[in-house]
Amino acid sequence: NLIDSDFNAPASQKTLYLNKFVQKPAAEHAADLANATKFPVVHDPKDLIRSHTGDPHNTYGVGEYRHIHYDSVREPTFPRKPDIASGELAAGANLVRTDVWHDPKEPAIVSIAKFSPENYRPVGWAENAPMPESTVPEGHLDFRTNRLPLNHADRRPWVYFMAASTGIVLSSLVRIVCAKLLHGLWPAKDVWAAGIVEVDLR
Repeated sequence: NLIDSDFNAPASQKTLYLNKFVQKPAAEHAADLANATKFPVVHDPKDLIRSHTGDPHNTYGVGEYRHIHYDSVREPTFPRKPDIASGELAAGANLVRTDVWHDPKEPAIVSIAKFSPENYRPVGWAENAPMPESTVPEGHLDFRTNRLPLNHADRRPWVYFMAASTGIVLSSLVRIVCAKLLHGLWPAKDVWAAGIVEVDLR
């Protein structure tokens, strides 16, 4: 149930992040990332720089897992038109319910394509984007060093055990199916009774 809230304004009216973006083709963003001057490499998480863009999921005290800013507050029918010249993000209601994408000098399909998500990056993204060399830091046990090769002799007992267990399970299933078929096809007692002729020999 969407609500109108003065305290928690909808995302199209008030952003909870630094609303400064660069809009250009994704290939140019990739080139910026390759050529940008980045911060020194660090090896301890405490040495990472602090984000200055703000937390996009700040809940302003409404709860850790309840982002009213996105989920519960009704977007206006006619939201505010983003200021593209100043670098504001045009997405969601700001894009589809306004004419911010319209450019009379080109076809509409070309204009709207410029607002695809891959064409937007925050200001300073190329210089500040995390570039980890590995997601497995030294000293973290990820089983790459103690996992046995597939053809190792010590893996064979486990393979044999799994093969035997699978065979037992499949055999049980076959037995159950056969028993059900036999019980289903077996003549009923009234059929047996109808097939018996009793003769009085006295």
